[in-house]
Order: sequence, then C-alpha cells, then structure tokens
Amino acid sequence: MLAKENRLKKKEDFSSLYKRSNFKANRVFKIRYRRGVKRVGIVVSNKHGKANVRNKLKRRIRAIMREQIPNMENYDIIITSKIGASDLSYSELSRNLLHVLRLGGIIK
Repeated sequence: MLAKENRLKKKEDFSSLYKRSNFKANRVFKIRYRRGVKRVGIVVSNKHGKANVRNKLKRRIRAIMREQIPNMENYDIIITSKIGASDLSYSELSRNLLHVLRLGGIIK
C-alpha cells in the first residue's frame, strides 16, 4: 500500500491533472504528470477484465511505485494501464513502468 500522503484520491485532483499536465506513453502505460508533492493515482479500465484481474494489476502497480517513491522527483502522476497489461508478468510491468517514468523525467 502506498503511504497516505503519496495517494492521489480526490476527483478534483484527477480532473485538474487531466486538464493541465504533461503526457508520456509506451505500449503498456500512459502517464500524466506535473510538478506537485509525490502523489500517485492509478486508473485501470473495465476492459481489462473482471474485478479480480483489475485489482491484481493495481496491486502490482502500487508495489512497483512504493519501491520508486524515494527515487522520484516531486510530481503528481496518474498512471493509466493499456489493454494487455494484465497479461504481463510483474518484471515486465516493472520494466515498462520504469521506462515511461524515465521518459517523463520523473525518476532518473
């Protein structure tokens, strides 16, 4: 679980980040980000499958981000998974997520 201060939860926060943010993507993830206070929001569509599949994917993304919070710059981030992400292993998810975070300059 991400620490409470590292979670992006309110609708207003998501809306403002969607309106005024930068965007990067690769074949598995899309991220929207802007300078903030190191908060992460995760979006997984119903198209990924049933609730257990979506929850497993969200747990994996949270676990990867929990390890990366100390390495991050101060950004608010929304991570959106693309279709097919639920079929990947943990190591492939980690590699792809770190790749897109490096593209955005969020981690080094």
